[in-house]
Amino acid sequence: LPGGEGFVCWPARGRYYQMSTLPYHLVIHSRPAGPVAARVVPAGGRDWRALSIDPAALADPLPASFEGAFVALEQFERMFIEPDGSFVWRGESHGRPWQLDGVLYDRAGQLMHVELKGDAPMGPLEQLLTVIGDHRPLVIQLAREGVVVSAEEFLRVLAGD
Repeated sequence: LPGGEGFVCWPARGRYYQMSTLPYHLVIHSRPAGPVAARVVPAGGRDWRALSIDPAALADPLPASFEGAFVALEQFERMFIEPDGSFVWRGESHGRPWQLDGVLYDRAGQLMHVELKGDAPMGPLEQLLTVIGDHRPLVIQLAREGVVVSAEEFLRVLAGD
């Protein structure tokens, strides 16, 4: 299947994996300190409680270090992570396959943000957010929609509440 449409090669392992439909594209950041105003914004067919955050405030590093996140993520079953921080995590839930593709971005050993594309149930996404946030508040930028929401808000909408 090399070069076949809908397949991607994971070169270090010489295997081919079918790409899933990627319904969300997220950038995960540390939540800035202090109060943040929120407003309801329709985006992507849903209503979100969007946060008004100065883009410069999203440059603060995440609580986890690059190395700490890397070591924790490589322990996840069916996680394929490369030394540059790129990863693919696949699984199945209730007979339905899911996949998360991501990249850990760092500067001077600090994890700055994580880009994530995929379609996964809440459990794996919560597990990933726990590692990245080290149990501290995070914000999620919905890249296509241009909206920033709290991690809790993203999970609430994902759950259908």
